[in-house]
Amino acid sequence: MQLAQRQARPSVGGRASRTRVVAVRAAKTAKGPRVAIVGVTGAVGQEFLTVLHERNFPYSSIKLLASARSAGKKQEFEGQTYTIEELTADSFGDVDIALFSAGGSISKTLGPVAAKAGAVVVDNSSAFRMTEGVPLVIPEVNPEAMAHIRLGGGGAIVANPNCSTIIALMAVTPLHRVAKDWRDEHLNDLPEVKARNAALPTFLYAMPFSKNKVFLEETSLVARPAVAFPDLKERLEARMKWLGIKVKSIEEEEYCLIPMGGVLPTHPQRVLGIGGTAGMVHPATGFMVSRMLGAAPGVADAIIDQLARPGDGGAAAAAAAAGAGAAAGGAPVPPASEAQAEAMSAAVWRAAWPVERLRQRAFFCFGMDVLLRLNLAETRQFFNAFFSLSDFHWQGFLSARLGFAQLIAFGLSLFAKSSNQARSDLLIKGLPGLFGMLAGLLPTLGQYYPPEPASAFGGGAGGGAASGSGGDGGDGGGGAGGGGGGGNGVPSAAAAAAAAAAEPVAAAVGK
Repeated sequence: MQLAQRQARPSVGGRASRTRVVAVRAAKTAKGPRVAIVGVTGAVGQEFLTVLHERNFPYSSIKLLASARSAGKKQEFEGQTYTIEELTADSFGDVDIALFSAGGSISKTLGPVAAKAGAVVVDNSSAFRMTEGVPLVIPEVNPEAMAHIRLGGGGAIVANPNCSTIIALMAVTPLHRVAKDWRDEHLNDLPEVKARNAALPTFLYAMPFSKNKVFLEETSLVARPAVAFPDLKERLEARMKWLGIKVKSIEEEEYCLIPMGGVLPTHPQRVLGIGGTAGMVHPATGFMVSRMLGAAPGVADAIIDQLARPGDGGAAAAAAAAGAGAAAGGAPVPPASEAQAEAMSAAVWRAAWPVERLRQRAFFCFGMDVLLRLNLAETRQFFNAFFSLSDFHWQGFLSARLGFAQLIAFGLSLFAKSSNQARSDLLIKGLPGLFGMLAGLLPTLGQYYPPEPASAFGGGAGGGAASGSGGDGGDGGGGAGGGGGGGNGVPSAAAAAAAAAAEPVAAAVGK
């Protein structure tokens, strides 16, 4: 199948640009903005004060606002004692920045009032997160979204996501920004390596963890056979040297192969699968989690349905699952027959791989076959066109959310967006994969799955088409070996391929 290697290279440290922090205990200044904290007595309100202090935020005045029952209480802040005021619609006439954390209902009521009074409202609730025209901002991720907002330029509202989303996106954003670096200038002094890279290109994943620690991954998107680990390591080391990264220590180094494409698993045993064991790795990207999560509810429903089927087999399965061991009235429940058990397993496999998902996979295998045949220059042209598509199309392709008809529209749009040279390359190099896709699609146009046997459960629970995995192929051959298993595999749209993505991890931690 494919050996899509992905290398988890944690952490390289090195070239961390250092920002010099000048300690200015600016706190109160005559020219600073006038700040109000709404909900100051709550946990987030107190954190607002802490952050203002730690960041040496310059302000000319600060107003502490809370509910009527907290009004009159005292609050110490930066060496001064403040009296908490009751929050009302009249609280914002002398405020430039209003930090809200008093709940969504308060924000919805008084946030627009504060903005109308001229304040820039930064709201910590969910009140405005999906409101048209209100920027949803994480400063470390998309500060440009509020570039149009100016103090003294009229009021505005700025929303922020919830805490878990903020943390996740702060980690993911650097990876998004350097998700695929296809540059090869770092190989100019290594002509032999540069020639290999031109034929079998690799790219860089980079995700900073801190100022002096970064995860780097030199990855082959898809290759047959897989790019060798020493080759990948040499390319990564050359890239780091070119980038000026000085490795102080390596935390972890690994070489990873991800099987991609090939035939779907088949096995004589009634073993159910989900995710990688069910062949759900995206044949063109190596991604799997979103596809697995998308399929999981249907597979779970099918398992529940089969365990609850009427008839001896279903009753036996349900009783066994519940630990009952006997039917109502004390009579022992007979075990499911071979035919019933096979029908139950087949029904679940059919839920994992319905015909529409099989057609979708055939298209993905076509995409994989095209990528296998592109050199570095052609790969760059391909991705220039790919990322010029609408977010709906390119993100839908990567996440496997597009149905087969939408994938056809995606392919036509990609072809239209490509340069003349890229179109020529796609026509010539895409034909073998196109024929493979058509061969894989033909069986799905008729009665793809065998009819449900009438003997099972009195009405039938279906005959399955795919199951299990045939075993490891060894040395990067697990995909191809596993696909054969025992029995007939589900028709595949592409030959087995090996995607190599080995990644030496250089992790440097400065002291």
